Amino acid sequence: MTGFQHMDASIPADNSLTATIRTGSDPLRARVDGDKIPAEGSVEILDFDPAGFRMLEGWEYKVEIHGVRGVMILQPPTKKTLFTREREGEAVDATGRVDILMDPGHEQGIGTEGFHHNYSVVFALGRNDIDLGEPVDDLVKNIRTMIEKHPADELRYVVTEIPAWQDEKNGTPEREELDAWNGRLKQEFGDAFIEPFRWLIDHREKSFALAGQEMTDEDRAAGDEGVIPVSLTLGDRGHLSEAGGKACAAGVVEELKRLNLVR
Repeated sequence: MTGFQHMDASIPADNSLTATIRTGSDPLRARVDGDKIPAEGSVEILDFDPAGFRMLEGWEYKVEIHGVRGVMILQPPTKKTLFTREREGEAVDATGRVDILMDPGHEQGIGTEGFHHNYSVVFALGRNDIDLGEPVDDLVKNIRTMIEKHPADELRYVVTEIPAWQDEKNGTPEREELDAWNGRLKQEFGDAFIEPFRWLIDHREKSFALAGQEMTDEDRAAGDEGVIPVSLTLGDRGHLSEAGGKACAAGVVEELKRLNLVR
């Protein structure tokens, strides 16, 4: 739709702090169980600093610890974080808290590769922060940190609104909190703040035409209540379906046009 190459740098369950760490904008430290990386196999990683760093169960996070590359995994059901080295070698002393480099070499296509090249950035964060009960001040701080630490001389970026879940209809206490968060993002980031989900809802006829979906009465009612029409979601709390993704993409492009970032 824009002619630009798109790279998804997200990982499921990312909150803004984890995204900040994965982009290399904030450091991550932890203890290695037994103060030693073994010559082969796995070792438990303990006591992350910052403590708010979160991992998705079963997801492989590429990392480097004391020059040793491997993957960290939060193992279900034990909830233990294990570091498994990429290849066997010499055992390495790792006393005290050690630095953990996320996505070393930026080789992970869905990790930080785009962040460390001359890409524009869409900061689409905050949904997991609000769901985890974290403060909006931290979300703003983490986005600002990523902007300030980005290697581009003049970064082009936008910050998206946080979408509403299906139970966050207009007039509910949950929606009042969400609107307050989005209001804060708009206040902080001004003309860089975009509202593709509002566009999708406000232009439902066009959204459904782009998505190739028939709009139902339930969809119309959902839009009137300020949430994404059900036919554009996966039927859960409100994650977009493929059809919804097409409609939301159109909303992103329309917002970029409004800001004269694309033609």
